[in-house]
Amino acid sequence: MAKMLVRRDALKFMGAGAAAATGLTLSPPSFADTYPSRPITMLCAFAPGGYVDNIARVLAPSLGRIIGQPVNVLDMPGANGMLGEEYYLRQPDDGYVLLADSVVNIIQNILVQKAPIQYDAFSMINLPARDYTLVATSAENNKIKSIGDVIDALRKDPKHFSIGVAPATPDYVNLTLFANAIGVDRKQLRLVTADSGPMRTQLIGNVIDLAFSGGEGFRPLAEQIRPLMVFDQQERAPYKAPAVPEVPALKSIEYVPGSLRGFACHRSFKEKTPDRYAAVVQAYERTFKDPATVKLLKTQSLAYEWYGPDSSNEIYERTYRLMKKYAALLKST
Repeated sequence: MAKMLVRRDALKFMGAGAAAATGLTLSPPSFADTYPSRPITMLCAFAPGGYVDNIARVLAPSLGRIIGQPVNVLDMPGANGMLGEEYYLRQPDDGYVLLADSVVNIIQNILVQKAPIQYDAFSMINLPARDYTLVATSAENNKIKSIGDVIDALRKDPKHFSIGVAPATPDYVNLTLFANAIGVDRKQLRLVTADSGPMRTQLIGNVIDLAFSGGEGFRPLAEQIRPLMVFDQQERAPYKAPAVPEVPALKSIEYVPGSLRGFACHRSFKEKTPDRYAAVVQAYERTFKDPATVKLLKTQSLAYEWYGPDSSNEIYERTYRLMKKYAALLKST
């Protein structure tokens, strides 16, 4: 059964007694032992049953078998992931506590919530779940057939369509960059801000005309929407919709990647103990390439790609730079 913590509990866990209760150690690490010599904790910064928790729990048994010690998932939800992220960075950087997180939340927490953490305190191991903003309308909407229809109508009248978007998200940033590219003032748009789930329900119910939202979240509704465009360099399955470079008015725009979910560690762990870090990376790689694990991930509609540390850190750092550049947009919603 997953263990959930609130902030006052987390503070108590800073003591030695709490460390014993959770299986986390606060004693100075010894690098003379053979790593790993005891169970590993995978700290999940979100609640049980969510995407990050689900992918962590699918991977943990295989990762433990490959690395040679049990890997136990510990959920610490709260404050958009901030509680778990802050607590994680207080743990020893010895490889016995790893992180599962939605790393765009790390960036949002730093830029918007002023979290007392640094983005470069984390090093990505693998970010298999790479979402993207999808522009969509209802499959029953006969007024909108293509992204060209949207651009033409908004240029003539920015309030022509009601547009759903979740506030303080990459989707909101991408909507603003889209509006700028087609010469429309974002403030003139008729926006309906809501969390992603209710907003998608409003779209398929024809309450709103358009939605700018994560494409992966729309997958269960794929038959009920008409995809119009994806904020990516190429078409993304299962949607038959043009990507940014295929839309003449948008060819040169910047855009922010969507939610990035996966696995990370302390950057100092990588730098101080490269041998242990290499062992962890190899174990993750073998886990993501294990046919039984991949099959289970696919069955649960979870991401299974192995991108590795270089690609994962590159997209994380690029996303941070872009979101920092447009941080005022995240704060204005």
